[in-house]
Amino acid sequence: GAASPNYTFTYTAGSFNVINATQTAVVTNSPQVFDGNVKTATVVCSAGGAVSDIKYDGSPTAPSAVGLYDITADCAAVTNYDAGDDLSAGTFIIIGSTTVTLGDTGWKYYDEILSVDIAGHDFVVGPGTPPSGVGSARLVTNTDAVPGSPYDPGSLKALYTSQFGGVRLDKITSLRYSTYVDSTAPEANNYPALQFNVDFDLTDVSNAWQGRVNYSPNLPGNVNGVVQVDTWQEWDAYAGYFWYSSPGLVPSGTICTIAAPCTIAQMLADHPNMGIHRPLDPADASNAGYAFMGFRVQPGANANVDKFVISVDDGMLAPTPTTDGIVFNFEPGTLVATIVADNKAYDGNTAAAISSCVLTGIVAPDTDVQCLAIGGLFANPNVANGINVTANISLTGSNAANYSIAPTAATTANITPATAVCTISGYTGGYDGLPHGATGTCTGDGTLNLGTSFTDVPGGTANWTYTGGTNFADQS
Repeated sequence: GAASPNYTFTYTAGSFNVINATQTAVVTNSPQVFDGNVKTATVVCSAGGAVSDIKYDGSPTAPSAVGLYDITADCAAVTNYDAGDDLSAGTFIIIGSTTVTLGDTGWKYYDEILSVDIAGHDFVVGPGTPPSGVGSARLVTNTDAVPGSPYDPGSLKALYTSQFGGVRLDKITSLRYSTYVDSTAPEANNYPALQFNVDFDLTDVSNAWQGRVNYSPNLPGNVNGVVQVDTWQEWDAYAGYFWYSSPGLVPSGTICTIAAPCTIAQMLADHPNMGIHRPLDPADASNAGYAFMGFRVQPGANANVDKFVISVDDGMLAPTPTTDGIVFNFEPGTLVATIVADNKAYDGNTAAAISSCVLTGIVAPDTDVQCLAIGGLFANPNVANGINVTANISLTGSNAANYSIAPTAATTANITPATAVCTISGYTGGYDGLPHGATGTCTGDGTLNLGTSFTDVPGGTANWTYTGGTNFADQS
């Protein structure tokens, strides 16, 4: 036993208990890309317990539709860990088509001043040669009436998706996008910034607004590169520098600013569980965050965005920073022109008159798009039914830039026989012992038969005929 000159030790028998710890669960294969098939979440329990009873927004049915699904699962008990029922495992995401065009619900324009989604899309052909496809997403904003005053509606605009809400930053392995800045923009140095609403700890219960994380191409010192105008540039945000829009909401660690931006690694060192904010819960919660990831421009902008690349290490796709994971390609709508060509009488040429051009594929709220059909041509100039006719097609109207269309359209029309102009004259004269008959000519390439000639008095009636052949009507 123990001894001390100043103390006497008394031992009291007792015991203590070591209780089991609690397991957590996490989805490991989100996001998935929509392909019409059912997508099943992969859930892992922190202590290795067997997973069961996975539910998607409370339903045991695995989904196939685009959306965000809250996942719960049961974890079986293992040594030193209790079983867990209906454990929250995070958000399972099925993203929409990676070719984004008019009417797509996965991406929306947003007025940052009015805090409302903007109806429709502004996806256009070009400018120049976009890095993916033929089009891009345009971001044009108003110039403030009074510079320095509170921003006017329409002066701060974003294009965003909520499809990556709840994705952890440490699971993102590549993040790139391309921009085109028009040199005629009202305000210089106005470039699309990549932003996402941040949750500094996706594992806690807070869904409050915590600001945005911003990647700006034009940071001081050109740490993210040098912006050029009237050309496409790709920005590697994954390897770049970010800043926080609301430094007062950062719970701890380094305050990343425009003057002193941070890398992804630096942000994760302070906030290992940070990521893209989950959707509103509830949807109308006051001062709650929302699952925003996208691009924003300031007043007086005229710029375009295309080929947004995000790779998420989901344990299945397992992309690396040098491999394209999910590539979003922004494309204008595609219209189809249906033309009507007028029938005509044979005139020896192939010119065709187009009497109607009707467009299909216009997406609300666009209304001001018209079809212009010119240069109609028959495939051949000869008389026939159902001859192919083509015309050159272009678009006009204030919404025309949001669409692409095939440069030509085709239909059929008829060329009917023309009526030859025939001038026929009879003969009147005294008897001379010679045969006399009608004289005359007809236009066209048919054959004119002037009928019978007469020698004796009193003569007679010459019945003439014109055989028009392929392109002229018969006459007599």
